[in-house]
Amino acid sequence: PAPAAPKPSLTAAVATAITPPPAKPAPEPAPAPVLREEPDDAPWHNTTVPADLPLADIWKQSLARIGKERRLVLAWVEQGTLLEIESGIALLGFPPAADSAREACDRPNNRDFLEEVVSQVAGRRVAIKCVKREGLVVQPAALPAQAAAEASDPMAEFKNDPVIRRALEVFKAEIAPA
Repeated sequence: PAPAAPKPSLTAAVATAITPPPAKPAPEPAPAPVLREEPDDAPWHNTTVPADLPLADIWKQSLARIGKERRLVLAWVEQGTLLEIESGIALLGFPPAADSAREACDRPNNRDFLEEVVSQVAGRRVAIKCVKREGLVVQPAALPAQAAAEASDPMAEFKNDPVIRRALEVFKAEIAPA
């Protein structure tokens, strides 16, 4: 028979058990955010917009563009109002009763779309922040007549929705007339 392996001493076993594990290296700090210069031809560099365009006009023009491009988003956005644009942040306020509309507008894809539209209308890049405000009363914004006329045909809006167009393309389908 082979000789048995020597047993470690009790002192060595205890020392191994109570020795702390080797220290892990400190995590590397996150890289600093990189500020990038925006090109002068960026879509929000709108030189035709006066720098002092009133907030109400920015909001009305934004609603008209939202209505042309994404009617469902307009239904949510209309339940709120543009409260201010300060330090590159456009603050959209919603009354407590419209909290589901606020949440819908705050979804990343909708917020990105709203940021693009408001930035283009305002002539400067803005980030959207949606907030709930107690006691806020939202006055319905009067949309231009053209946007209202375009909104009158829901089937045309449905057919022009980018998601619907893509689904029709993928499935090689057509919408049958009613």
